[in-house]
Amino acid sequence: MADELSSHEYHAHNEWLDSNGASGEQLNKAGADLSGADFTGKTLDKANLSGVNLSGATLIGTDFNGADLTGANFSGADCDGGEFKDAKLDGAKLDGARFSGGQLDGASLVKASCVGTRLQAASFTNGDLTDADFSNADLDGANLTGAKQGGIKLEGAAIRDIRGLI
Repeated sequence: MADELSSHEYHAHNEWLDSNGASGEQLNKAGADLSGADFTGKTLDKANLSGVNLSGATLIGTDFNGADLTGANFSGADCDGGEFKDAKLDGAKLDGARFSGGQLDGASLVKASCVGTRLQAASFTNGDLTDADFSNADLDGANLTGAKQGGIKLEGAAIRDIRGLI
């Protein structure tokens, strides 16, 4: 891991969130290499993490609600139980990652690569999955109700008990 998230940056971001931007500072780690990091249970809502490398990271129960994760790399990361509501994951690489039970309601995953990703019981309600690639992914029990699904790729994907697939 080349870059780090300092406790000062994290606390300044939480102050920014708590004050609705009146004090503190929004976290901006765009393009950072945070591969292998452990942010279990952290709150990174509304952070700018576009292009960040989180491959192999431990992100269990981490909150990324409203975060900009455009082009981020989550390959092999453990994001089980994470919250990504209204997050922007356009063009992100989630290959081989674990997002079981993840909350991605309202999230945008346009042209995201989710090849071989574990997404059991994940929720994508009202999200945008346009041109996303879920080949060989495990979507058993996932909820796609109201999600845009044009061009979605599901070759070899497990889709038992999936809801909202059109």
